[in-house]
Amino acid sequence: MFLSDYRKLTGVFISLRCFYNINIYTIRHSLIGKIIQITDGDNNIKWSDYLNSLARMAGKPEIRRNLSKKNALFISKIMDFLNKLLGIKPVLSPIAVYIFSNTKKVYINQAKEILNYEPKVNYKDGMKHVEKWLREEGYIN
Repeated sequence: MFLSDYRKLTGVFISLRCFYNINIYTIRHSLIGKIIQITDGDNNIKWSDYLNSLARMAGKPEIRRNLSKKNALFISKIMDFLNKLLGIKPVLSPIAVYIFSNTKKVYINQAKEILNYEPKVNYKDGMKHVEKWLREEGYIN
């Protein structure tokens, strides 16, 4: 069963980042409507680290942030407008600015307490699984 199917059946939404072998059948009906975040438990990994790991896997250059969030957001909105008006493909989008400037940490205390969840794979090993899958599916060479 896919997590999206599980959400339709139960109303429980689970946010996942680099997970492996989680037993979603332990979820109780008392959790309906709650959001439980599940990660590898490493709060030192930022979105930019994750996305740059994916870029390296794909043989692409890492994305570097050299602008303030305010300036990057302004430029990205201009690029978005030009894309809509003239069809010029933007090199920066507002969503990318928000992702790369996000400093929110995800804590898995609730998952540990309610689901007895313990991460089985750390970030580095999880990214190896991701890379293997991307290669097997032909997304990267």
